[in-house]
Amino acid sequence: MGSKGLHYGFTLRGVLASLTLAVPVFLFADDSPVAADFVSREIAPAVFRPGNEDLVARQISLLEDLEVRYGPYDIRLKEALKGLGYRLRKDGQLQAASEAYKRALHISRINEGLYNESQLAIVERLIDVDQQMGRWEEVNDHFAYLEHVYKKLYGLEDPRLEEGLRKIVAWHFDASNFNLNGNRVEHLRKAHDLLKLRLQSAEMTLSGEDPLLDSLKRNIERSERYLYLNSDIYRELSSERRRTIRDRYLANTD
Repeated sequence: MGSKGLHYGFTLRGVLASLTLAVPVFLFADDSPVAADFVSREIAPAVFRPGNEDLVARQISLLEDLEVRYGPYDIRLKEALKGLGYRLRKDGQLQAASEAYKRALHISRINEGLYNESQLAIVERLIDVDQQMGRWEEVNDHFAYLEHVYKKLYGLEDPRLEEGLRKIVAWHFDASNFNLNGNRVEHLRKAHDLLKLRLQSAEMTLSGEDPLLDSLKRNIERSERYLYLNSDIYRELSSERRRTIRDRYLANTD
């Protein structure tokens, strides 16, 4: 596709020229109940039902048209790229889907600022695609970026901070449990630190009777214990001295 900035290896013109539609084509960033209901009501009688390969080609054509009209960094390309990423992922073209989402993220940051809320959903889609490809270092980088943006967007007194950090803590626990990228202890330490931050936020935004507070405190205690069990101190000391040193170690983590 040359100068248009997309390099997904598709030859589109012949494919698109051969398509004859009896009904309009509707392009959505995602399948949603609202979109599905609209399409089923408006075009249910149609004989032609385009497959996902056709929809990928149409989404690329739409993107090309937008880029010609408005330039390679126009905000209107963001939703088209998200839609392309979605269609590519459904078609099993995960690497191409990842590149589409990365470009959508880049355009979002250019037009909407480095710390805007709309990019959060794009990063989560990048995470989904890279998880499917088993690219754990990239997944970890995406979660680190999510953490950075959440902290920039929301203060401790905003419940959206605690809600957003839940997903990141879950990732670090999974990465530690399954040793996904060889940094088990580092993931556990990161989860522990974020649990303490979540507790600070929850104490400012929830009532004292909310069960989440007790759950966070229990998880902090568990993570402290596992950190101790994985520490050099624990491995080096004799069993007679472990209890005393453990209490000292846990006190220093506060």
